[in-house]
Amino acid sequence: MTDETPCHCLICVDHGIELDDFDRRTISVVRAHGWNALAIPADDSGPGWAYTIGLWHSFRSPEVAIFGIDDIETMQACLNILGEAVRAGDRLVEGAQRDDVIEDHPITLKPIHPSWYKSLFGMGLFFYRRPPLPFLEVVWPDSSMGVRQPQLWIPKAEHPPGPWPDLP
Repeated sequence: MTDETPCHCLICVDHGIELDDFDRRTISVVRAHGWNALAIPADDSGPGWAYTIGLWHSFRSPEVAIFGIDDIETMQACLNILGEAVRAGDRLVEGAQRDDVIEDHPITLKPIHPSWYKSLFGMGLFFYRRPPLPFLEVVWPDSSMGVRQPQLWIPKAEHPPGPWPDLP
């Protein structure tokens, strides 16, 4: 069954807003490939993360996000594996487990509570213009769960202390 929900993204609707070079590049990549894997590098305030923009527009699939792997390119590569799977017809659903994303580590897809969206997915919200937007977290085995990887299925206000709930 195909999701018939209309898309209100920057590609589908002229919102009459000024787009900068980053916005235009994101649109171009989504048009060409179906999604963009956007990376936010680690800094003094915490670990980095990456997330997709365009999977919902192109395939009506939830967007996916991954956290806490030290190398940004590795996180983007993991998201691109999932994007290619979606393009090939796989469905990304809550609770799905996969062993083809991170070598020697199974991952689980968990739903991201909307209370995190503004802090973590600003460009995604800007691109789509109308939340709520479905996001899934790529959760990989990590003994520091909650520090390097947030537990985004928990509402932001209830998350254990660490770098994640402190994000604006």
